[in-house]
Amino acid sequence: MSGSAGSCEAPIDRCVDRCSGLQHLVRAGRYTLSAEEGGADLSGLAEVEVLIVGAGGTGSEILHLLAMSGFARLTILDMDRIELSNLNRQFLFQEKDIGAFKSDVAAAFVRARCPGVAIHAVVGSAEEQSDDFYRRFDLIFLALDSNAVRHWVNRKVVELGTWEVVPRAAVPGLAAADAHAAPFVRVLRACTPLVDVGTEGYRGHTKFRHPPRLPCLACAMDPTPGEEKVPMCTLHTIPRLPQHCVLYAKEKLWRDAFPDTDLDADREEHIRWLTEQARQRQREFGIHGDITEKYVLGVVKNVVPAVGFTNAFVAGQAVTEVVKRFTGVGESREVFWVYSGLNGSFLMATAETGLPSCPVCGPVPVLALRADMTLAEVRAAAAAQLRLTVTAAAPLLWTGPGGRLIQAPAGAAGDAMTLLSLFAQAGAEPYLREQWCTDAVLPYMTITAEERSCQVLCKCTL
Repeated sequence: MSGSAGSCEAPIDRCVDRCSGLQHLVRAGRYTLSAEEGGADLSGLAEVEVLIVGAGGTGSEILHLLAMSGFARLTILDMDRIELSNLNRQFLFQEKDIGAFKSDVAAAFVRARCPGVAIHAVVGSAEEQSDDFYRRFDLIFLALDSNAVRHWVNRKVVELGTWEVVPRAAVPGLAAADAHAAPFVRVLRACTPLVDVGTEGYRGHTKFRHPPRLPCLACAMDPTPGEEKVPMCTLHTIPRLPQHCVLYAKEKLWRDAFPDTDLDADREEHIRWLTEQARQRQREFGIHGDITEKYVLGVVKNVVPAVGFTNAFVAGQAVTEVVKRFTGVGESREVFWVYSGLNGSFLMATAETGLPSCPVCGPVPVLALRADMTLAEVRAAAAAQLRLTVTAAAPLLWTGPGGRLIQAPAGAAGDAMTLLSLFAQAGAEPYLREQWCTDAVLPYMTITAEERSCQVLCKCTL
């Protein structure tokens, strides 16, 4: 507007003063997660450390939206380089950036646009990062096309959370369990919240995951199951899966070899040619998995387009809810959101709760031992308390002080040895008395059960 009665020519701070709603939104807000929910005493959005895993179509949208919403400590992680096929939906990248790492270019672009924002770019995979790396963050966004990596990060975040050993009877739903079950369990008290976002063609989702208050990725069920499809955005990136090889053969090699011939998935000779090319690319990159003609046919018929505006809608929804959560400007609806671009609608699923039986964030049985138990009695206790089929004379191995391994001797002599004498023989009796038996540490015991090696947590008393 210019010169009209409704125009606003005052500086931005005066505009904010006049608009109380906007003022409330842009002012430094409190980090509203309580300590019990895993929060810290942070002074505002600028104090929140945020990690974005994935710098593709959705991740780059999230990065710039967070930067322009007041978040000032951002880290973006990705291992891929920019390809020509990315440019139609990833607006942070230009043709001159082809071949550069996505995380580097995205960080540089937003850093130049928002000079007050500290953005750290990390080139690499999620699995390569250390535990201390993940401990730094107050919030993690997952913007990935790999379910395997999604669940790896979910497990890591839960593993690094705050756990507490409590009597089994103190946990709702477990109190009425069999009296012979493990008398103690390890329960999750807090961990870093995750926001999982994903798109598939004209559909997308936003999942808020924050156990134990909300479910983790492993225990939450998707209320909108659909056909498994192959994301187009992985086509020209570093191939990691067999379907990447098939798509490369279809979209690149076929067009180069037969520019005037359309691929017909119903013609056997076309599928046979694709299969041969995909297998060759698979060998070049050392990718595991069988590529058969039937497999190729399934991949070719399930390709979905990458749609830029779906990324924008889903990223905007995720960041909006996070801003509401951190500032208190509105009620945050941390539930399962699904967007459908075909009919322009949002589906807000009901609030979810975690599963007590979840193998990732659910209660973990803790083997209760006594220092005067013989090793034979330890095996019997593992079988009884943890419902394990323990192999006779199964070898026992404990993590000792400093991560050192303490292995019990085999045979009858070892069976008659007590835990206390085993640790005394290894020079670790002070560790057992002063740390293990006071719950300062809970070591893992490795035991052969059900014909496989199992690791179980142990609690010991003198």
